[in-house]
Amino acid sequence: MKRQGKGKIINIGSMTSLFGLGKAVPYACSKMGILSLTYSLALAWARDRINVNCILPGWIDTPLTVSARRDMPGLGEFVDGRTPLGRWGQPEDFLGVAAFLASDAADFITGEYIRIDGGWGQHGNTVSFR
Repeated sequence: MKRQGKGKIINIGSMTSLFGLGKAVPYACSKMGILSLTYSLALAWARDRINVNCILPGWIDTPLTVSARRDMPGLGEFVDGRTPLGRWGQPEDFLGVAAFLASDAADFITGEYIRIDGGWGQHGNTVSFR
């Protein structure tokens, strides 16, 4: 990327990068690390015109969350009820954001994160799932 004079890096974190997750501490810590990595690399490589940003998924329908719903009864209803858009995200929900961050339209954006969570994070960190 340095040789070509520019580049784009898009990291994938999680809403746990911001809020943590008591039932999955190692996972949450690793995702917080992804966000710190994003900030640090954005600063380190800005002069090289390498933009580093991060996408933070909320509750996305994946094999990992299918098993979480199985292991934690009530999780599905909790997420549906707390998410303003009223549904779990789908992997396809990332396409537009990823394309934008990878495009020239995002050349002046670095060290940022974009939440893809259906509004879930707007509720803050005041409600916990038990």
